[in-house]
Amino acid sequence: IGKSSSTNKLIIIGIGISAICKAITNILIVNGPVVFIKEATTWITGSIYGANWTHAAIIIVIFSIFTILTVIFIKDLNLHQLEDDVITVLGNSVHKSRIILLGLSAALAAGAVTIGGGISFVGLIAPHIARKLVDSKFENIIPLSIFIGGIITLLADFASKWLFYPQDLPIG
Repeated sequence: IGKSSSTNKLIIIGIGISAICKAITNILIVNGPVVFIKEATTWITGSIYGANWTHAAIIIVIFSIFTILTVIFIKDLNLHQLEDDVITVLGNSVHKSRIILLGLSAALAAGAVTIGGGISFVGLIAPHIARKLVDSKFENIIPLSIFIGGIITLLADFASKWLFYPQDLPIG
């Protein structure tokens, strides 16, 4: 990402990387052992089926570390709601803080996807609900987003298990 990176360029890069990863995943599924196809498709669609306390411990450690790091950079995160010129005038390096924040975001997303697969709807809707409930400061939005995301995931898991019993639908 160059110093003149724009939001649109970042979105296009993300879409490209997503397409490449999806292609690699499909190749691995098609060429992999048949016994893993069901597990792979369940993970891809998003499910916490089969998660245990070991998984919970791993995700708690990952989220604790990267949430603490995010809190350290919360001022930079709040500043990124402003224009790049304003951030520079305030004495912050736009490029450096953007790279750090993107790295933290990627690490937190990777931790979530490791256990539950791609439950993307929760990642999209929870922050928007949180933003409607509190002000635009990220120190308020992030904890509420985590809480709302957990509630949505638990409700979706409950609904997928009980409303469609005996079938267990992936919550993604």
